[in-house]
Amino acid sequence: MAASFSHTMRGLAAERPRTTWIVWAFAAVGIAAWSIWLTTAHVKLYAVAVEAHLEAADGALRVTLPVGGQVTASYAQLGAQVSAGQTLLQLDTTEAGLAAAEAKGRLLALQSHARQIEQEIRSREAMRIESQQAAEAEVEVARTHSDEALATLEFAQGRQLRLASLAKAGSATDAEVSKATAEANALAAQQKGWILEVLRLGLSAKSADRRVESEIEGLKGDLTDTTNEIQVANSQHALAVRAFEQRTVRAATAGTIGDIAAVQTGSYIEAGTNVLTLIPAGELMVSADFDEEAIGEIRAGLAAVVHLRSGLEERTIAATVAAVSTASGDGRLHVELSIDDPTSLASATHGQQVSAEVTLRETSPARVVLASIGLGGTS
Repeated sequence: MAASFSHTMRGLAAERPRTTWIVWAFAAVGIAAWSIWLTTAHVKLYAVAVEAHLEAADGALRVTLPVGGQVTASYAQLGAQVSAGQTLLQLDTTEAGLAAAEAKGRLLALQSHARQIEQEIRSREAMRIESQQAAEAEVEVARTHSDEALATLEFAQGRQLRLASLAKAGSATDAEVSKATAEANALAAQQKGWILEVLRLGLSAKSADRRVESEIEGLKGDLTDTTNEIQVANSQHALAVRAFEQRTVRAATAGTIGDIAAVQTGSYIEAGTNVLTLIPAGELMVSADFDEEAIGEIRAGLAAVVHLRSGLEERTIAATVAAVSTASGDGRLHVELSIDDPTSLASATHGQQVSAEVTLRETSPARVVLASIGLGGTS
């Protein structure tokens, strides 16, 4: 029995060196494989958002009252879908309506007065032309009579001269000469009268024309003043209409009522009050904040993923860094992420909380280990 035990111990002693060698061989292979993985493998570095939520890509619209007033009707409901131009809130329009009607009445009165002045100017100008034509006709008639009287006078003066010559020769009496002289003098006076009539008619026509011209210029001055008053009245009417319309709050675009103030019919709301928030219909984006360590690391164009939870289901959605803003007052970095496939957010809503992470780059595990102990960077 002693001999058999001694033989067994010698066998174990002979096998121990071979077992040790196998262990060290496996350890060496493991270390080599691990070293290769540390230096050649690639791992992704991520920046995880501290806070992230969905926002409308076009931005939520805060509806603020430009004027104050008493609420007469409220049609907005939280979460309701509205179309562009749909009435959301109505303020009392009694005073504003009266002011708009008064401004319109004044504007219409001035416009009517301007049309009357224009009509009067056209009428006076037409009458002026008719008067000028009539005056020219009268002058022409007087000038014709003057010419006829001149011809008759010249004939009578010629007869007078012949009779005077014949009287010297004894062939005509002094009575005949005197009669011819009297006739010539009468015709001369008549011709002079026609000349004076032509001058009188010309001066009278010019005086009348200047008077009508002055009246027309006065009317044109009135028209200019009225036109200026119309411009002022038109501006006042536009302001009154705007004040009236501002008391009806309408949706600027189609969307969803995301937030609404407590508004009751009959209550008075001050100007500048935010009455509701309208989420425009369309695509959603992710608004995320990252710790200050991400400053300089995150840039536009980097790939990102968004984790969206709906009940017990969680979806992972691909995204891309669209914009990076400077660090805010709390030291965080604000990042906007665009969704690669907007249809993947069909059931999501504005303001919904999500989680987001941005892929910064790929590096080796060795660099990660060295960086974790402060012996190098991860770039």
